[in-house]
This record gives sequence, structure tokens and C-alpha cells, in this order.
Amino acid sequence: MERGEGFYLEAERKLLKAQTILSSGGNTPLAKKMLYSLASLYQYMGRTEEAIETVHNFFIIESDTAKYFASFLIVGSSFYKEGQYDSATYYLKRAVQSKSYYTKYGAYMRLADVARIQGRYSEALQYEDAYIAYKDSAMKEEYPAKVIATLKDMFYHQSVYQYETFMSRYRLYILLLSIVLLITISSIVWRHFTGQHKVKLSLLNQQDIQTKTGVLEQLLQEKRDEISLLEQSCAESEGDRIKQLQINSCLNGLLEEERRIVSDLKALLEQKEEEIKQLKGIKFKRLIEDTSIYQRLLYIKDENAKNSTGKMNLEEEDWEELLSEIDLVSFDFTTRLVDRYDALVDNDIRFCCLIKLGFKFSEIALILGCSVDAVYKKEKSILRRMDMEHTIRLKEILRNI
Repeated sequence: MERGEGFYLEAERKLLKAQTILSSGGNTPLAKKMLYSLASLYQYMGRTEEAIETVHNFFIIESDTAKYFASFLIVGSSFYKEGQYDSATYYLKRAVQSKSYYTKYGAYMRLADVARIQGRYSEALQYEDAYIAYKDSAMKEEYPAKVIATLKDMFYHQSVYQYETFMSRYRLYILLLSIVLLITISSIVWRHFTGQHKVKLSLLNQQDIQTKTGVLEQLLQEKRDEISLLEQSCAESEGDRIKQLQINSCLNGLLEEERRIVSDLKALLEQKEEEIKQLKGIKFKRLIEDTSIYQRLLYIKDENAKNSTGKMNLEEEDWEELLSEIDLVSFDFTTRLVDRYDALVDNDIRFCCLIKLGFKFSEIALILGCSVDAVYKKEKSILRRMDMEHTIRLKEILRNI
């Protein structure tokens, strides 16, 4: 048994042979030692039912109940391995009544394991304190070398079992955490690239619509100029019937082209409205956050937050660049804003653009170099020019423009 797990089957064979020899009786002390050793061996091998049965046979021939305690430790440990924690606790608590420090040490260690598994952590700590105290006492006490080796082997196997259990749980937790992190990171990356693709696609569509609209509007104006010239020629040639017929034929052709251009232009404008609706779902910040003017806004905000004196401000050309960038990605937001609320002045439009970009009032105060109270007053002033009630928030109005 002392030579390790590879020799357990050989040890069992010899002990069973000894049991056969001793079954005839006549040497009870040796039979007791044989049964105790066999029970310990079965416990090491994980054959708990045979270990418990062997201990019961030991109880039959052992009349001194004071010598039962070490056997109680074997039974309790066997029930523990079977997951029968209540039975294990019963026998382990009987084992701690032993006068042997080694038996107490082993019993308290196993009781701590049971209490921890059942969630009784305060009891587990108390058992661990007792286990450490008796372990120190056991190490100081002199025992025959073979007994010490046997107990060390038992505790070694218990420690290996605890370590392997801990490591398996640890690896499982690490695996689960890695999977969760991988899913989270993949989701964030996917949403980022999907959002970027959506923004780029919207901007490309917007530029294409703007170009086509400009071409059609120019072509429509040319056709209308030609129609005006033909109408004038028709009026001048009242007496010339043939010329009038020719002019009317050309005029009908131009009118047909005008209707086609108007139809195409109407379809483009509808597409433009649809693109505007989609762009309203995307914050302006995402559309222009990579531009130099937006980065300058952030720089001014941060610098003014650090310095209470000598506030930085946006220059006139900065404001022109900012409004130009916003109009570029929003189908002329500022134009639609002025068309709907013509009483707004330049400073009002600039303020509305900062609101549209999603800046908080405290951040707008830093960008403009004023107090937060002044920003709230500015909002109320703009709402008055819009003929809106003060209970309405400006950002709610701008969201629908």
C-alpha cells in the first residue's frame, strides 16, 4: 500500500489471502489489523461500499469502542466520496472524538470539505482552524514510521482530489468567461462595422441624389427656357400657319420632356426624403466625428474645462466649416431649419447644430465659453423665435428636422 496506487491490486490480493487464513479464528489482534488495512485500501481505491462493509466486519470483532474512531474516519470519508454528506458528517463527527491527533486532523479536514460544499462557510472556517491545530499537534507527536506514512498517503490522495476538483471548476469558469468575452467583443465589432457601413452607404446615396438632382434641375431649366423661346416664336408668327405647326410640334416635344424630367425629379426628391428619414436615425456625431472641425470642437471643450480664464472660441471660418460638414451629411439640415423657422438668426442656427450633434448643455457652455445658465436662456430664446412653448425641449424639435 505504501508503494502507491500502482500496487493497490497486489495489496488487495495479499490482504484477502490474509483474511482467508485468519477467518478460522485464533488471532483476533492480527485480524483487526488486517480488516483496518483492507478498509483503508478500499477507501484509497474509491470502492466505498466495500470499504464500509469491511469496517462493519471490523466492528464485529473489535470490542473496544475507543478504537472505533479511526474506522469512523474511513466510513465518513467513504460516504463523502459517494456524495452522502449527511451520513459522512455523522461518522466524521464521531471520529473527532478520538484521542489521536491524526484521526482528528483527517476528520476535521473532511468536515470542512462537506461544510463548504453545502454552503456553510462559517462552519467550514471553524473546521479548518481545528484541522490546522490538530495537524500541527500530530506532526509533533511521535508515531511509528509506517503509521505516519499511511496517514500521509491518505491525506495526499485527499489533497490531490481537492486540487483536481478545484482545477476542473477553475478551467470551466475560465472557458465560460472566455466564451462570454468572445461573444461580447464579436458583437461590438460587428455593430461597429455594420454602423460604419450604413453611414458610408447613406453618405454615398446622399451625394448621388444631390448630383442627380442638380443635373435634372439644370436640364429642366434649359427645357423651360427653350419652351419660352418657342412660345415667343409662335406668337411672332401668327400669320405663318406652317411655321406655327412646326413650332407647336417642337413645343409639344419639349413639354413631354419637361413632364418626364419633372417626374424623375419628383422621384429623386421622394428618395431624398427617405434618405433624410434614415439619416435622422443616425446621430450627426457618428457622421462627422472623424472630421477635423469636430475634433477641434472637442479640443476647445477640453481646453476650456482645464482653464477657467482665457477661454478659446470657434472662429468664423470654423463655424462655416462646421455648418458645411453638417449640411453635407444631412441633406442641408440648416436650410431645412431656416425654411421652417425663418425668424432664427445665425447664432441660433449654430446653437441648434451643437444640439443636433448631441452635446450636453454643460459641454455647449464650454465650447461657447459661457455659463450653463446662459445656455438654458439661449434655448428659451430660440423656442420663442420658433413660437414654441418652453415646456418643449429644443432637441426634440430638431430631431424631426
